[in-house]
Amino acid sequence: MGVLYQSGGRAKEYCEWAVNLYENCSYGCLYCYAPLALHKTREEFMKALPPEMEEYTLAMEKLDSLQYANHQVRLQLAQRK
Repeated sequence: MGVLYQSGGRAKEYCEWAVNLYENCSYGCLYCYAPLALHKTREEFMKALPPEMEEYTLAMEKLDSLQYANHQVRLQLAQRK
C-alpha cells in the first residue's frame, strides 16, 4: 500500500481515495496504533524504513535528546532559586 491508495471494502462508502501517512517508523511507541491499522506486527512496521528516513529519524532522536537535556538544565536552575 502506498501513501495514496484507492479505498476498498467498507471504507469505499466514505471515499474513493485515501491517504496513508503511516508507512514506517523507528520510534516503536507502545501506544502507537499504526502497525495494527496496517495489519503489521510492530517489528515489521519498524524495520521497513526507507534509507532516507533512517537519517531523518536519527536526527529527530538527537533533537529529542537535546531538548530533554535542555529541559533538565532548566529544572536544575529553577530548583536553585
